[in-house]
Amino acid sequence: MSSPLISVIIPLYNKEDSILDTVKSVLNQTFQDFELLIVDDGSTDKSLTLLSNYKDSRITIISKENGGVSAARNYGVEASNAEYVFFLDADDIITKDCLSLFFEMLKKKPGISFFVANFKKTFEDGKEEIYSKLKIEGIVKDPIKNLWKKNIFPRTGSMLIKKECFSNIGGAFKTEISIYEDLELILRLMNNYQVYYSPKVVLLYQCEYNTLSKSIGLLSKEWIYYLKDIGVGFYEKMITAENVYNIYQKCKSQKDYESMKFIKVKFRRYFIYILLSIFDRKKMNILNKFRSWL
Repeated sequence: MSSPLISVIIPLYNKEDSILDTVKSVLNQTFQDFELLIVDDGSTDKSLTLLSNYKDSRITIISKENGGVSAARNYGVEASNAEYVFFLDADDIITKDCLSLFFEMLKKKPGISFFVANFKKTFEDGKEEIYSKLKIEGIVKDPIKNLWKKNIFPRTGSMLIKKECFSNIGGAFKTEISIYEDLELILRLMNNYQVYYSPKVVLLYQCEYNTLSKSIGLLSKEWIYYLKDIGVGFYEKMITAENVYNIYQKCKSQKDYESMKFIKVKFRRYFIYILLSIFDRKKMNILNKFRSWL
């Protein structure tokens, strides 16, 4: 048998409440040339028992000792047989035409290695928000600037990556990071590859699960803990500085004074970028609210 075009990789750790809906959204795709690799990262709930009800040749379940979400995704990449990789979290849902859209994008631009689509955030109170603001499909000029402005935002479940990219950028996910690990990878990809974007929504990103899973965490799991610099260009510095500020605020809310001190010392010389990122983001939010009133 020939290899599939796309490997869908789902890291799984104790997601019994959501994993079946996520898997169903993959199996119901209109595009069928894919394999589904579910990497169980040492789950202790009923996730694997629930998945045992599926008898589908497209599904491969791989079990490993718990090592974190980044290690699980990398494990899936190593086991994948496809030319392209699509990461999906075990508590998100993709639209029925998600993979079809990426296939159409591939046909339009076969020389591109990094494809991005839009996603919709859904909240516990039933509210929904389409995240990326860019309305035009095509190659994105200055993608990091557009990332900062929220014109585009690649995330697991809304991006397709050619597998060979990882060997050119120092690997896929950094295994020591499990919070903002996707942003770290995205910046490396954007610094090395063109981005082809579609404004069509392909992912329902369920914020209630995300909020619960990331409400409490150790600083050593955060991307900024391992940073030696905050970026190579102005907008990368702004993105990183905002991330530093947000993590500092999270530590403050948890009264983690040791981590707050670590952040202050490590990022003291980048204070101006942190101030700029806070001010500029607030200015952007005010402008967006004003536009919504018109």
